[in-house]
Amino acid sequence: MYRFQRAFLVISLLFAALAAFLAYEFLLEIRDDWQDPKVTIPVAAMDVAPLKAIEEKDIAYLTVSKAAIKDLHILTDKSQIIGQYALVPIEKNSPFLKSALIDKEMMTGPFHIPTGYRAITIQSSPLISVGGYVEAGMHVDIHWTYKDQQDQNKTTSLLAFQNIQVLALGSKLENSTESDENPQTITLLMTPADALRLTYMTSTGNMKLSLRPSQIEPNVVLPPVDNTTILQ
Repeated sequence: MYRFQRAFLVISLLFAALAAFLAYEFLLEIRDDWQDPKVTIPVAAMDVAPLKAIEEKDIAYLTVSKAAIKDLHILTDKSQIIGQYALVPIEKNSPFLKSALIDKEMMTGPFHIPTGYRAITIQSSPLISVGGYVEAGMHVDIHWTYKDQQDQNKTTSLLAFQNIQVLALGSKLENSTESDENPQTITLLMTPADALRLTYMTSTGNMKLSLRPSQIEPNVVLPPVDNTTILQ
C-alpha cells in the first residue's frame, strides 16, 4: 500500500511539473505576443513590373512583426492597392509602399513620368531593340558607336547609359492589348540631362539597346572600345 501511494505521489508530481512547464510556455508566448505583436499585411504575390496595374491576383499575405514595419508607410489594406499602378519594380513577397504606387488619375498621359524625369523617343528597329524582344516596362542599357571627329578611321563604342526604363515601343504600352508588330520608335524614361546627351548621340552615331536581367542588377564600369583596344 505504501509503495502504491509513493508511486502515485511521484506520478502526481510529474504531471504537476508538466502542467507548470506548459503554463510557463503559454505565459511566455502571451508575453512575446504582447511585447512583439504580429500583423498580417498584403505583399506582392509575384514580381510586379513598373507601370503595371495591381490586381487581386498580384496580392498575397504575410504575417510579420508589427515593430518591423513601423514608420515604413506600408499599405495594410488591399483596397488601397488594387487598381493602383506600380511606379517601381516590386519584388515577390515585398510589401506595398505608399511611395511605390500611384493612382491612374495621376498618370501623365499614357504613362507616369516621375518628377525630375522626361519621356524621350528615338527611332527603333529590330536591330536596335534586341531583335524586337524589348518590351515596355523592361530596363535596358544603351550603347553608342561613333566616329572620331579628328580621325574618321577610328570608331569607338561605349556603354552610354545603364538601367533605363522603356515606357513604350511605338504606340504599345506595358500591358497594352494593342498590337504594334513593327514599332518604328521607342520611348525611354530619362533625366533631362541624359535626354539631352541621348539627343546628341543619336545625331552623331548609332545606338543599340541591350536587355538587363533585372533592374536591381548592379551597373558595370567598362572602358570605351575602339580600333586599338578591341582585341585587348
